[in-house]
Amino acid sequence: MKRILFLIITVALVVFMVGTGFSAMFSDIETSRDNTVTAGTLDLKVAGSDDPGVDVPVRLDNYAPGDSDRRCWPLRNAGTIRGQPWFEVVNLVNEENVRYEPEIAAGDISDDEGELGNQLMALWVWERDGNEFSIWEERPLNQHANSSFGGPLTDHPHTLLPVLEAGEEVLVCLEIRFVERDDNNLAQSDRVRFDVVFHLDQAE
Repeated sequence: MKRILFLIITVALVVFMVGTGFSAMFSDIETSRDNTVTAGTLDLKVAGSDDPGVDVPVRLDNYAPGDSDRRCWPLRNAGTIRGQPWFEVVNLVNEENVRYEPEIAAGDISDDEGELGNQLMALWVWERDGNEFSIWEERPLNQHANSSFGGPLTDHPHTLLPVLEAGEEVLVCLEIRFVERDDNNLAQSDRVRFDVVFHLDQAE
């Protein structure tokens, strides 16, 4: 019994000494304080504005066969993280307006839908640092309806718009050319309305 008691005391002493030995080793503690995580921002400005104050640069009146014009939207990343811009053409409507005598004589029988959208050739380009790149080949404006451009997952990703770092800008332009054709009279007084929706998505 004494032998067992002696062993227990010996083991306890050894454990105490080992623990004391470890606690007596050199050590140091430092603290990293006030760690924070703050979300970045992604803020697209079109011509320096947000909805609903975005400028409407395409307002071409008295357009005639042979006319050509270009209108542009400057897109700027006013946020703090990099973003991929892209855009889509939506709500395109061909309005007939009044059917004048030359239209009727040319065979225009529709009071509801105009023909101008098929006679306007549209070309999207982007410009930066004096360089210009085509976004999609020139096509009739009607073929741009409900289509998206400039992004990796858009309908026409052939030419991507450049990723915008914080504070960077790119110019997106639409060139509209009224083609001279034998059936131009069908489009007299017609009007095409459309919206361009610009996007800026977070980029890697």
